Order: sequence, then structure tokens, then C-alpha cells
Amino acid sequence: DDNDLFTNMSNSDLNDSIDNNLNINEYSTTILTKDNNNKKVVDNNDIKRFNYNISLTLNEGKETGEIIYLSDNQILRTIRDLRKQNVPQSTIEELFQEKIQLKKNIKTKADITKLKKLQDRINHIMYIPDYVTVVIENNKHYQYIYKNGIVINGNTYKRLSCSAGQARNSTVVLCNTDIIDEVKERLNNGRDLTKKFSPSKFNAYFGLASSSTRLVTEPRFIVVKDYINTDTFTTNFVTETDWDEDDIIEVKEITQEMNRTDGMGLISPQMAEQWASDLELDYVPCQFCVRQSFIKGMLCVFDFLQFCKEKNNGNYIVDTIYTDEDGNTIKADLRDYDVILSESQFKLWDSYKNTDEYIENMPQKLSKQGAPHIYFHIRHSPL
Repeated sequence: DDNDLFTNMSNSDLNDSIDNNLNINEYSTTILTKDNNNKKVVDNNDIKRFNYNISLTLNEGKETGEIIYLSDNQILRTIRDLRKQNVPQSTIEELFQEKIQLKKNIKTKADITKLKKLQDRINHIMYIPDYVTVVIENNKHYQYIYKNGIVINGNTYKRLSCSAGQARNSTVVLCNTDIIDEVKERLNNGRDLTKKFSPSKFNAYFGLASSSTRLVTEPRFIVVKDYINTDTFTTNFVTETDWDEDDIIEVKEITQEMNRTDGMGLISPQMAEQWASDLELDYVPCQFCVRQSFIKGMLCVFDFLQFCKEKNNGNYIVDTIYTDEDGNTIKADLRDYDVILSESQFKLWDSYKNTDEYIENMPQKLSKQGAPHIYFHIRHSPL
């Protein structure tokens, strides 16, 4: 036993990850109440029995499955930045490769000691105790946690977020109260806090920051209105009946309003090539699933400049969704941009005066020494 914290990833798994161009440093550890196989370890009933005050060592968390791999996301990057724990990917990859070689050639107690020290170093770099998820099985317990938080190893944790997917699994993300206000401020990205939203919708929008993602190069982007039109078509119209009767199916001609760009935008072939390079791919995907503060959806590769040249009489000027102080629509020259987002992709577009204001607030998420750029986050492996 080399006291390996990361028991969920074998050497072969690691090699597969490297072969598939997964970033080794895009895994972090956290305390969780269920392991990756959804096997219950500690639920909130156990938390209540501990009077919402838990003491847990790293080894205990390892043995119970409460310390797990977690794919990197915007929240974890923000926490690492606040804690000044950012480590180059190359450093992590070198440590893992060194670990693999050591495990293959263990011969003496000195080798075992060296392996333990190496694992301790990896643990220290990758372990993020400020981020905790709890599976809620009793609403009263959730109400208590929401109001008072829970204490783990002397640190108080309170509710940070809950994505739509997490809500479906009754899971909530908690964050160390030492940094939670700053984390929220960065993730809010300078939005107009006076804007009112449906709590459930904002909950889902804010929770986008917990999506598993990888960073890619900054694109120049604009936001345009969704393309909505009305179409008439023939369809099988189904009317539900009682459970012991067949539904009524009628062929009808109906007129329906359609959002043709719901959750979809465009990315230029040139930026698609750059992102493919960022992801270390040997091909250029036709689509990218993206995440950013209050932004989500699919970007399809399309040469909109060539389209404008050949199909739009060389006109590259388009209307954005924003207006100036006089109420006039702000125009954009597509030759100056790499990405076109639709309004349905930018959930809180009206919480900003324009895209410049949104971009200017992005450095809040970066190191003070970082360049003031916006970084898009790629969700899943691109198609």
C-alpha cells in the first residue's frame, strides 16, 4: 500500500487519460457523500447525527470514498486562484509519470518512502478542501444547512450553488465561508445585481460554473437576437385520454413559432482550429459545447465571413442585441469577431450594458498578474 489517495484511477486509467488528451491537473479532490458509483457513504442523516459538525482526516476520507476525483470546473479554478494554488499542467503530468515509473520499479523501503512523499506532494497540489457537495435526503436538514451551514474540520461551509443536474440528484455545493463571498463575486462577473430573476432559473444559470470544462483561447464575440419565425406544418396531434383508453391521434395542420437558434451559435473555422490545438486534438471538431459565466450552448463551425461575401453582397455588418444610450441598435462588423452567440445562449445578457462590460469584468476570475481576457470553457469532449 503506497497510501495512494487516488484509488479510483489505476495506472492503465491514467495512461488512457493521457492518450485521450485529458489534462491530469483537471482533476481535483473534494469531500462527497456518495462515491462515483453512487454508493452511499455518508448522507445528511449522518451529518445531523454529528450535529452538523464533522471531523474527517484525509485517510479516513480515502477509506470511506469521500475523497474523489472531480473534473475541473470554473468554481474550482476560481478557488485555486483565490488560494494561489495554480500549478502548471506540465508539473502535474510529470509528477504522475514519475509516480507510474516508481510503482513499476519498487524494490526497497527507500523506494516506498519516495513514492509516499511523491503521493503526498500530488495530494497537496490537487486536494481542494474548500469545495464540498452534500446529497440531501431530508428537506429539514437542507433548511438547516442553508441557514447555518455545516462544520468540517473546524471550517464552516455554506451553500454556494446547485446546478440543474445537481438539483435532479438532490445535491448541493457548499463552500468554505472564508472565501465564499469572493467566489460569488467573481462568478457573478460584475452583473447588474438589481436585475430580478426567477430563483430557479438563476440557480441553474449560476450553477453552470460547476460544469466539467477545459480552458481554450479567448475569442472575440458578439451577441445577437435569436432567429424566431413562424412555420405551418402537418403533424400528428395527440390528445391524451384516460389510462384505460387509447390516446386520440389526429392529423392536423398547425402554425407554430420556432426558435431556430435556441442554444446555438457560430464559431469561425479559424478559431475552431485554434481551439482544436488548445485541446491537443488531431482534428477540428464541427461543434463545441461551451460554458462561461451565464453562457452555455453549442457553437457550430461555420465560415460566416465567406457566407457574407458570397451570399450577402459583401456586407459584414449585423445588429447586436444591445442598444446605445440613445436607444439605437449597436452594430458589429463580423470581420472583427470569431464567435457569434445567440441571446438564448447568454442567459443574463441584459444584466450588462454590452459585451465590453462583460469582458471587462472577466479579470476578476483571473490572477492579479493575469491578462484581462475572457476564457471560454469547453464542456465535454467536442464532437
